[in-house]
This record gives sequence, structure tokens and C-alpha cells, in this order.
Amino acid sequence: MNHVERPRWHRWLTFSEVAFAFAFGIFLFVLLNIASAGVLVTLITAGACFALLGAAHYFVWGQDFSRDVAPARRRVEREQALAERVESADKFLLSLNDEERRDLIQVLNRSLQHDAMDPGTRAARQELLNKVRMFGA
Repeated sequence: MNHVERPRWHRWLTFSEVAFAFAFGIFLFVLLNIASAGVLVTLITAGACFALLGAAHYFVWGQDFSRDVAPARRRVEREQALAERVESADKFLLSLNDEERRDLIQVLNRSLQHDAMDPGTRAARQELLNKVRMFGA
């Protein structure tokens, strides 16, 4: 792999951009610190202490907790994914014109007239018939 050396002025420009950004950050910090009467330093110190305490808590308890919780979390995520797949399989879009809708209503009415049908199937067909009828109303 050919490595092309960057010119000296390119390195100088990169360094100067970083230095100017750092200087502007310090200027902005001092300006805001003066405007807030020193509250900014207190807030930054409190935030740093909070972050340090949080990191210490994670290193003491968090890794153990993550190991215990990870299998349960994966199980719950698998169950949710399965439930979403089942739920999405129950919904579909059916585009019918008036003639097709009328034919479907006739077929469903004929199928509901048979006595040798279990109650779950009968209820599902009746619900479908009601939905098809409501669509055209």
C-alpha cells in the first residue's frame, strides 16, 4: 500500500484548526462562567462527580447485573418478535370491487349455513362476513 506523505502546511492547518477550536472553547467557557457568576464551574464539577460515581457504580455492580439480565432480556425480545410476527400475519389488505365483494358475501353466507362446523371457525367466518358487509355500507 502506497503511503503518501502529507505536506507540512497541511499538517499545520489541521493543528491550527484544532488549536483555534480549543481556544474558542476556552474563551466561550470563560465568557459563560463570568455571565453565570461562577455557577458554570460548579455545574461542570457536579456533572463530572456524577459521571465518576456512575462509572464506579457500573464497574462494581453493573457488569454483574448485565450478565444476569442479558439472558432474560434476550428471551423477552424473542417473545416480542414472535408476537409481532403473529400479529402481522393476522392482518392483511384485501382489495375488492363491488362484484367481488358481493360474491364473497354470498360464499360466506353459504358456508355459515353448514351445521358441521366448530364454533371457532363459525365465529371467525361470521366476523369476516360482518367486516365485509361494513366495508360496503
